[in-house]
Amino acid sequence: MEQTLGVRPSRGVTLLFSIAALVIVIWGMREAAPLLVEILLAVFIAIVCAPSLYWLQRKGLPSWLALIVVITLMLLIAFGFIVLMGSSISSFSSNLSQYKKSLTATFQGVLNFLDDTHLVERLERVTGQDIVTSIGNSMDVNRAVQFAGNTVSELGAAFGSAFMISLTAIFILLEASGFQRKLSAMAGESAARSRLNFDRIVNEVRHYLILKTWMCLLTGTLTGLFLYFMGLDYPFLWGTLAFLLNFIPNIGSIIAAVPAVLLGLVQFGWEGAVGIIVGYVVINGLVGNFLEPKIFGQGLGLSTLVIFLALIFWGWILGPVGMVLSAPLTMVVKIIAESQSDTRWIAILLSSDACVRDVPD
Repeated sequence: MEQTLGVRPSRGVTLLFSIAALVIVIWGMREAAPLLVEILLAVFIAIVCAPSLYWLQRKGLPSWLALIVVITLMLLIAFGFIVLMGSSISSFSSNLSQYKKSLTATFQGVLNFLDDTHLVERLERVTGQDIVTSIGNSMDVNRAVQFAGNTVSELGAAFGSAFMISLTAIFILLEASGFQRKLSAMAGESAARSRLNFDRIVNEVRHYLILKTWMCLLTGTLTGLFLYFMGLDYPFLWGTLAFLLNFIPNIGSIIAAVPAVLLGLVQFGWEGAVGIIVGYVVINGLVGNFLEPKIFGQGLGLSTLVIFLALIFWGWILGPVGMVLSAPLTMVVKIIAESQSDTRWIAILLSSDACVRDVPD
C-alpha cells in the first residue's frame, strides 16, 4: 500500500488532468466575463497610472496627496470622455435612420449603374449567375448600418462602466505600495521568485501599455483632426473609436475606419469616402508601420501567429475588451510560463524567436 501511494502519476494522467483543469478555468472565465472585464480594465488602468503616482512621490509629495492628485486627474479624464462621448453617441444614434436611407439610395445607384453596363451582362452569360443581385446582396445596407451602430453602442456601454472601473482602479492604487511591502516581507526562495515574476509582469505590461497608449492616442488625435478638417460629422467620436480600437492588433484600425467611411459616403459621396480611406491608410501606416517598430524595438516577444490566435481566443472569452487586452494578457501568460521549468515549453511556443528568458527555479 505504501508503495502504491509513493508512485507518481504517469505523464499522460497528469496531462489529462491539466487539460481538464484548463477547460474548467476557461469555462469559468467565460461565465464571469462581465466581471472579469471590469477588473482587468481597472488593473491595466492602475498599471498605467502608477508611474505618475511614483513620480509625484519622488518629487516630494506625500503619498496621500500624490494619490489624490492622480485619482482626481483620472476621474476628470473619465468624466470628460463620458460627457463628450455620450453627446456624440446620442446624436449619432438619433440620425442613424437618416444615414440608412442615404446609404440605401447610394447603393441603389450603384446597382442601377451596374445593371446598365453591358460588361455585367456578358459576365452573367459566362458565369450563369445574376451578378447584380449578388452584389446587391453583398451590399446589405442594414448589416452595414447595424455594424456601425453596434460598434458605437458597444463603445458607449464601455464608457457607461467607466465609473465602476475607475473606482476599482483607485482601490488598486491604494493597495499598490502595500502589496510590494507584503511581497518583500515574504521569506524563502519561492517568495523571491514570486517577487521577481511579479515585478517583471508589472514592468513589461506597463512598458507595453504606456507606449501603446501613446501610439493609439497619436493615431486617434490625427484621425480626429483629419476628419474634422474633412468636415465629417462627429470627428471626436471617430477619433476616440480609432484610439480605442487601435489597441486591437492587426484588425483594430480596419474596424475603426468602417463607420467613418460609411458616414463619409453619405456626406460626401464616393470621392469623399475614398479620401477618408486614404487618410486612414496614411495615418495608420505612419504610426503602425514606421513609429511603432522604432519605439517598441524588439516588440512584444510574441510571434505574429500567436498574436492573431490570442486576438481570437481572448475575444471569444471576454468579448471586445478581450481583443483590446489580448496582447498584454498573452504577455502575462508567457512570463508566467517562463518562470517554471515544466511550462517553459509553452513560453518557447509563444515567443517570436524560440528563446525565453532564463528564470532561476
